[in-house]
Amino acid sequence: MFLECIKEGFKLTHRNWQVILLKIIVTIISIAALFIFVGIPIAVAIIFMSIDIASLKDTLLNIMSSDPLEILSKYLGLAVIVFTGLILYITVVSVVVLYVFGGMLGVLRNASLDSKYRFSFSSFFAEAKKLFFPLVWLFSVALFVITAVIIIFGILTGVGFFTVHALSTPDSTLSVFVVSFFTMLVIFLSLVAGLFSVIFTVYASIALAVERKGVSDSFKKTWNFVMNKPGAFLFYILLVICVVALNIVLWLLGASFRLIPMIGLIVSIPYQIILHVFQSYLAVVMWSSLIVYFIKGTKHTEYKATYDI
Repeated sequence: MFLECIKEGFKLTHRNWQVILLKIIVTIISIAALFIFVGIPIAVAIIFMSIDIASLKDTLLNIMSSDPLEILSKYLGLAVIVFTGLILYITVVSVVVLYVFGGMLGVLRNASLDSKYRFSFSSFFAEAKKLFFPLVWLFSVALFVITAVIIIFGILTGVGFFTVHALSTPDSTLSVFVVSFFTMLVIFLSLVAGLFSVIFTVYASIALAVERKGVSDSFKKTWNFVMNKPGAFLFYILLVICVVALNIVLWLLGASFRLIPMIGLIVSIPYQIILHVFQSYLAVVMWSSLIVYFIKGTKHTEYKATYDI
């Protein structure tokens, strides 16, 4: 039923095309925020500290070859300004992105459960307001768990290497084999754990939007869902592969335009705009498909399905 869910994902996206427009606006806001919170402070700091732009390369080379304490004392003000601006930028963009993300999930959830539902900005902002703080809490918990997993794997790696070196001769063939095998095993398990965490968090955010329950209930619902429907992992991976493959093809096509003298530069600018719109479109299709898959997979009471996954 993967293909059927993707087809419905396209239909949901077309019925709620305004979400694509909002995602594009978020991108514009992100670029503007980068200029305001990072670009302008850096420019002001450079002017205030009388740094010559023309000799900026030589200045950077001198900085790299200088004493770290001397660099810190001389450019501490610039570092503080850049760091503060970067923190403000990340905060503002994170709030805007998460707010729009919540509105998108809520709108797509309503549209998937009610064929008569039509997009409205009042509904979008109501959903965004309703889901913003629960999503903040959900992603905070997920980030904490992922960080804990990384720390645990790091500790296990350190203990493993110490144990291997303590119990074997460093130059022996067996020691080299054991260290190599253990390293590859830790890397593989780390990748698997990381991928599982990302996919689990994605479905947990969908469960939060669909079920209208708390964060802990969303995690429980997601756990039961992925355990009963292990194909959920495959579905997500297939969607990501398809999106990445399409982006690579489109990027290569855009790169070929830039090889054409003069005309290539003129064509590449509108092409980049169209490419970004298409990327936003694919992102909404992907989330729509995942929501449909989750709703059908959990047999949501409000969804009138005629078949099972």
